[in-house]
Amino acid sequence: MSESEEAATPPQRMMGWRKRSLPQLPPEEARRQGEITQLAFLLLGREAAIAFLNTAHAGLGGRPLDLATASDQGRNRVEAEIGRLAYVSPRDEVPGDRRQRSREPAETHFRHLHGARDPRADQPDEGASE
Repeated sequence: MSESEEAATPPQRMMGWRKRSLPQLPPEEARRQGEITQLAFLLLGREAAIAFLNTAHAGLGGRPLDLATASDQGRNRVEAEIGRLAYVSPRDEVPGDRRQRSREPAETHFRHLHGARDPRADQPDEGASE
C-alpha cells in the first residue's frame, strides 16, 4: 500500500466493551421499584409477579411497575392490587391450584417492607361483626 492509500483507510477499531450510558433511576424511584418487585415476588411467585408487573392493567390505568416506580401513591395502588390478587380465602381455594397463597394479614407484609406498623391496620374492617 502506498502512503496515500494508508491515509485514506480508516484505522481498524479494536472491539472493546463499552459501558452503556443508560439513564439511572433516581434513588426514590429505585427504592419504590425494588419494594414493589420484592412484594410481588413474595406474594405472587416469580412468574406471576413478572407477568403482573410488566403487563398493562386496565384497573390501575397502566403498567404496574411504571406506576409503582413513579410515585408513592402509585406504589400504594399497585401494592393493594397485589394484595387483592394474592389473598384467597379458604372458601375460594380450588383443589389442585398451586398458586402461592398468603394467609398472613397485610400488616405482616407492610412491616416486612417498611419496618413500621401500618397505620391503616388500626381502622376497623367495614364488614367485621362486633
